[in-house]
Amino acid sequence: MDESQEFHDVFEGVKVVWSLRKIVPNTNSVSFYPAADKSFYLLKFHRSHRDFVEKSYLNHVLEQETNMTPADVAENLMPKVANEDVETSLERLIQALRTSKEDAEKKAKKEAEMKSEKEEGTIEEDSSKEDAEDKKLEEEENANGKS
Repeated sequence: MDESQEFHDVFEGVKVVWSLRKIVPNTNSVSFYPAADKSFYLLKFHRSHRDFVEKSYLNHVLEQETNMTPADVAENLMPKVANEDVETSLERLIQALRTSKEDAEKKAKKEAEMKSEKEEGTIEEDSSKEDAEDKKLEEEENANGKS
């Protein structure tokens, strides 16, 4: 993404604009080790949405990214053809993040289902053991009562 480019995102009806900014150190000296540029992303949104962006949107973005490795992010940001624009690369990254999140949710849901099935199976086993113990006690009582 270049400094002159912006990326527009909408999350739960709130519009957010991402843009890259760079701070180039203003030095008049010559050095073999020039000072590094400082880059950061600037987020623009309506001031009435500040709390929402700080609490929900940024958490949403961070949660999505944690399901992908930096290599995956870089791969999705790399242009696939020579004349591909930045918007297309960012859209591909966002789609990959969404897919990654959906896959993680499906996996978590499947694990929860398996856990609940296992617990239900354990409960059934426990109840069948209790039934067997009850039958054994009844048989012993009947045997003791008949004697």
